[in-house]
Amino acid sequence: MRNELNLKMVSYASSVLLHIVVLIVFWLWRINLPTFEVPWITLTFETYKAEKEGKPEVSGKGDKKRTISPEEKLPEEELLEAKLKRLAKEEKALEKALFGNKNLGVKVEGLIAKRELLRYDLPRPVPLLYDVKIKFRVKVDRNGNIISIEVLQKGPPEVERSALNAIRNWKFAPLPPSVKGVQEGTITFVFRVSSG
Repeated sequence: MRNELNLKMVSYASSVLLHIVVLIVFWLWRINLPTFEVPWITLTFETYKAEKEGKPEVSGKGDKKRTISPEEKLPEEELLEAKLKRLAKEEKALEKALFGNKNLGVKVEGLIAKRELLRYDLPRPVPLLYDVKIKFRVKVDRNGNIISIEVLQKGPPEVERSALNAIRNWKFAPLPPSVKGVQEGTITFVFRVSSG
């Protein structure tokens, strides 16, 4: 038993010593791997014109070079910016068309914002001393019915109840048969103090 324990200790000690020796050798040797510089590649677009003999001729060599500055927008960025502007315009138009009341702001966000709103009720007016913002997370089934409402941002009980009662009667357009599942989004009401 004692002999076996001594054998294990010698084995551990020799392993540690071997590792230390290897580390010292590598530290002293310091292998330097060569590094390669990657040259910049300049692409040029050249126009080729076929001659009658069938040999290509290069015309206007290098006159199609174009450098894009960091300040210049790429076509994808321009398309994205145009899309965001269009969506913001549509959102404002929807709010104005559906909810033209200057004392009430309504914002629909998430996947449900892309669906047409077939039926809606607006919250009944509530006397206020200050502006109130109430936000709900809603889940809408594929038929357009709201199946769950969760309050994300609370307000005075009377205002919250008015907004909740209105949302319960909302109905969205049904999804196409190919789309399955439940969609989620948020509906925010901003009740403003009456200016008149």
